[in-house]
Amino acid sequence: MNLVKQYYGRIILCFVLIGVLSLRFAIPVRDGDLFWQIVYGRYYIEHHTLIPDHTIYTWTLAQNNIIYCAWISEIILYCLYSLGHLPLLFVFRYMCLLVVLILIFVFARRFELGNYLLTYFILLIVLLSSHSAAFIKPEIMSLVLMAVVVLIYFSVKAGTTLRILYILPLIMLLWVNTHGVFVFGYLFILLITVGEILNYFFSHSIAFSKKDLFSLLGASFLSGIAVFVNPYGYHYIVQLFNYFSNPLINKIYRSVYAYHSIFRYPHLHYVDYGVTMAAILIGLLIMLITRKRVMDWAIFLANLIFGYVYTMFLRSTFVATHFCLQYYLSSRKVQFSVNYKKSSPYVSNKPFYAWHFFLFCS
Repeated sequence: MNLVKQYYGRIILCFVLIGVLSLRFAIPVRDGDLFWQIVYGRYYIEHHTLIPDHTIYTWTLAQNNIIYCAWISEIILYCLYSLGHLPLLFVFRYMCLLVVLILIFVFARRFELGNYLLTYFILLIVLLSSHSAAFIKPEIMSLVLMAVVVLIYFSVKAGTTLRILYILPLIMLLWVNTHGVFVFGYLFILLITVGEILNYFFSHSIAFSKKDLFSLLGASFLSGIAVFVNPYGYHYIVQLFNYFSNPLINKIYRSVYAYHSIFRYPHLHYVDYGVTMAAILIGLLIMLITRKRVMDWAIFLANLIFGYVYTMFLRSTFVATHFCLQYYLSSRKVQFSVNYKKSSPYVSNKPFYAWHFFLFCS
């Protein structure tokens, strides 16, 4: 009887996913950034350079010392617009969202979780939480790249070959030349590296082996080097650091709605989501500690820091992709010797279901 319910539940959620993807993201171009980024893409191709001249597009005196490194995404946007104008760009948006969903589903199928309602429910939550990053601009590529980085880590953590860790430096090389949110991607790599080091010393039962840990350290180190491989070299990294550390520049950024804290807009319920996610994370960690008497420091640190980022910027809600993936694997790893094939998925992790149900209803 449960198998029949699951089958029809999956069918219903598949139709819901198709409906949400088709209707929720059928929105016009609302951000004028797209068009100057398309012009920059044309500039790179016409002038055979990867460094634009900001001053040629202004009617007033302008400076050319501001670094904006997104040449890969801008060339892609320009080429797509040249080939098919806005309709092709809309198709590109749908393709990016589909890639994220397919990555998660393939990951679930890889570990025999593809037939569970929980998987389809997570796909729906990821889709809904991705709306803030679904504008046709370089940011949507960060959504995809972030999902790939998280997927690689959890695939290794769940038993996949360590060789895929060395894809991380290649992704960071691509990402640093695509969009500034690469800083979150590398932050995630640093957090899981530190967390796995702590697991090695304090949580032996879930820790990487010494060899595996050195592989992760190597991938993290190479990823750090990769972020300096851009047309501006280390100057780009220095400028980004100044943006975060300079109070005046930080104040200017804070004047933009997308960079406001979630606490400024309680009617949007982001605070409610944050409190709920924090409560469920604490609940899962308590279950893990009391049942297996270990702490997964990598998952704890990543959720803790990205939870802070979530509260600081309205636009960072698409980081919920990471939360869903991390909680997904967390729920799988805190089953405490419960076999997925023999147990009902409806009773395996009630707090996990409660968290997603809350988000969905909200």
